Amino acid sequence: MAMPSHAKYLIIGAGIHGLSTAWHLAIGGAFALLEAEVEVLPHCKYKMKYTMHVDDQYNWDPGKVAIIPIVGEINDKDVGRLHLIGLAREYHMIGVYSNEFTWKTGEQLDLHTGKVDRSNGSPR
Repeated sequence: MAMPSHAKYLIIGAGIHGLSTAWHLAIGGAFALLEAEVEVLPHCKYKMKYTMHVDDQYNWDPGKVAIIPIVGEINDKDVGRLHLIGLAREYHMIGVYSNEFTWKTGEQLDLHTGKVDRSNGSPR
């Protein structure tokens, strides 16, 4: 069976936890969708174009609690009260990010930094 020269992927998730503590504390969970298109190029090279879509309602849910370093425990019910009295506002949050990478067989791609690890001795 021959290796395909082109493939499209779609990954759907119900959270972006794990990116960083700062993102988790800023928006909590969010719906995420990742589209990726991978192409096999000549000379053992690969190209990937990807787009990340994030969608969430920025709001406060009674019953949820966040532990913030140094500050301590923050209850969503208490913070949500600021919305009820007009000092804060809930809103719909949408984000889209796209990028493209090229690498060779044996190299590793770090999607967080966008860098290719060539430490295996492969030429640039």
